[in-house]
Amino acid sequence: QVCRQLYELTHQPVVWKRILRTFHLHLPPLPPTIRYSFPELSSLESERLVTRALSAEANWRSTVPKAYNAWKFCVDADVMSIKIVPGGKYVLVSVREGQNRYALMLLMMEHRVKIAYPVAKIATASKAYKLEAKYIRYETEMGIMISYMRREPKREEDRVAGVDVSDYSDEHVIDFPVPVRYELQVLHCPLSALHVAEDPRFPPGSDAFNARIDAQQSPFKIVTGIRSTTAFDFTDLDVLDGAPHVVASQGRILVFKNLASRRVHRIRVGALVGYEDEPSDVHPNVRIQPAFSSIL
Repeated sequence: QVCRQLYELTHQPVVWKRILRTFHLHLPPLPPTIRYSFPELSSLESERLVTRALSAEANWRSTVPKAYNAWKFCVDADVMSIKIVPGGKYVLVSVREGQNRYALMLLMMEHRVKIAYPVAKIATASKAYKLEAKYIRYETEMGIMISYMRREPKREEDRVAGVDVSDYSDEHVIDFPVPVRYELQVLHCPLSALHVAEDPRFPPGSDAFNARIDAQQSPFKIVTGIRSTTAFDFTDLDVLDGAPHVVASQGRILVFKNLASRRVHRIRVGALVGYEDEPSDVHPNVRIQPAFSSIL
């Protein structure tokens, strides 16, 4: 009886929330939803935050770090690219479903009924690669902002003829058989639309679940698209000075687009002072730093 009372005492939310307020390690990121807000955190979720942070720190500092769990799941398609949304609740996957059929699929990894279940899907005109995904508020709604790149033949006659340039590597410079154009696409998927698929009263795969999902509009909203005849090297998504931005690099050129005002800015990264005349290789990468209102 004493042990049971001690057990119940150590599982009170107030105990773990007090620990969280003064916890010294970095906590695992959580989806920005009401369920995961501090007032709504259950004792189990609060305890998991603490124990997972301790476990991750010990594993990271270990001389022989290891993976404790490995998940295997089937998406019934060829996986082209994959991106974990911060927090690990959702995973974004670029897939190919047969010849010249491509799509983006959003998997919910912590569904209450079934692990790794697809909850949203949108077809893409060609292979989506270099995926980025973050929780960002857009037009008053919190959701998952997604960016990806794709390419296609530049000439209409080549597209009509069915020339597919998606089979080529997206990690190397390719001499394509036809002229190619590139497109950076940005989508937004509100969390309110995804929560429809979380209701445990409708088990995934059931007729009731399928009917409920089919009755909903597509959760994906096209935010913007940037086309170019030059490939985009790297991209990033984040909030800069209170507004959502997408930034991409093309060699020494950085392209910024404010997703609220639609304004586009370009910056050329020059050589280091004192080394202007020396040859240098360009290794492009870019990251938005919201806390400092700057770009790295």
